Amino acid sequence: MVAFNTMVYVGLTVSKVVPWPKQLHPDQTRAMLARIGVRPNGTGHNRSFDPTGAPEEPLALAIARTEIPQAFGLMGGILILYVAAGGVIVSFVDDLVVEVTELAVGAAMIFVSVFLSHRRINPRFLTWAWALTCTALVAAQIWDAYVLGNHLPIVYSLLIIVVAAPVTLAWTPALTAGLLMVVIVTVGGIVFVPGIEDLRISVLAVVCLIVGVMLLRLRMSTVESLTEERQRLNTAAATDPVTGT
Repeated sequence: MVAFNTMVYVGLTVSKVVPWPKQLHPDQTRAMLARIGVRPNGTGHNRSFDPTGAPEEPLALAIARTEIPQAFGLMGGILILYVAAGGVIVSFVDDLVVEVTELAVGAAMIFVSVFLSHRRINPRFLTWAWALTCTALVAAQIWDAYVLGNHLPIVYSLLIIVVAAPVTLAWTPALTAGLLMVVIVTVGGIVFVPGIEDLRISVLAVVCLIVGVMLLRLRMSTVESLTEERQRLNTAAATDPVTGT
């Protein structure tokens, strides 16, 4: 019995000087799992790890997932109010087809907003859908300016260029759609809209795009700051207060 107790005490003493394996940080574990194709799921700071994407991209997409459906509804409501205000001042009978089409588009955008709010849609699809919808609205406004023979729809198209990029919260769709809208306003305005014979409309469109991109940059800077703060909190939560690892 004495010999057995002696062996136990010796083993416990030796175990204190034996080095323990170095602990792995949770981020290192997620990176190793990602290399072999395993994507851990969970909540909080144990969400899926994506070593190839930008750190702020998941948060930006989450915000876009919430805001883009709201933007569809807001844009549809503004379009209906815009058409209704024009109908009070100018008779609907003069351009009945154009007015009814725009009302239908506004109502359809509100319906899309409600539909997207109740469905789990890929946020990247939403960013492209919003960007392309804004591009289509700009083209429609240029056509309205040609049909109605005035420049008021061009003002609305310039406002769309400003607000499209900040809502998108993604650089590639925002820049692609922005450049397309500038080309549409420039070419369509000069070719189809009477009274526009120079490139000043192009300068205005480019200025609106720059303002939209600056607003997008401000929003992305906020998202980056929130992401960095969240990463610091996650690191602190996953750090062993005794060993510091």
